[in-house]
Amino acid sequence: MPLIHLPFRCSCGSRATGIICSSKYVGRPAWNRDGELVARGHRVQAAYERERAEWRGLVGTLMLRFGDIEYFTVRCLVHLGKGKSARDDKFAKRTDRLIKVIRDRYGTSPPAAELVQKLEEAKSLAKVRNDIAHNPLQMRIYLDEAADDVLVEPVIIAIRTGKAIDLASLKESTARIDDLASELFLAFVRLQSDAKRER
Repeated sequence: MPLIHLPFRCSCGSRATGIICSSKYVGRPAWNRDGELVARGHRVQAAYERERAEWRGLVGTLMLRFGDIEYFTVRCLVHLGKGKSARDDKFAKRTDRLIKVIRDRYGTSPPAAELVQKLEEAKSLAKVRNDIAHNPLQMRIYLDEAADDVLVEPVIIAIRTGKAIDLASLKESTARIDDLASELFLAFVRLQSDAKRER
């Protein structure tokens, strides 16, 4: 059954954005014509709050560490004498400029190739960062009427692409961005050390 996107109102009157789906369980979704969740409202809200707490920590780490990656690209361009408009460029354009400078100045040496590869990966992960930054955390709500149970699964669904980011993929992306932020600085140090030896 396709997901149904709609706002819902808890039985206590609070509002939130949600996704209602009954595909995992047998039973009909419990909402009325006005889009109000007419049963189990308080339990759904409590489950959502518990799940959201873990998301907050992961999203915070991801955004802060990607900020480190952004800062890295600016500082590298400044260090390499190409930082005139580095702060004004968007991340993808700035990263492309940095890759070009590295290739022009250092060629295809192993340290240069390593740094370029990590910058390309950062550009790819920027898409994940953007999906998380510009789309709300929503809920998939599964109702099992036979067992009188509710399963709440927070998820981010990108408005433009429809791509879903669940907790498992968020953990994976956060861990990779956290590691990559450190790897980029180390790769640049290796590149500079290698260039000094070659002189």
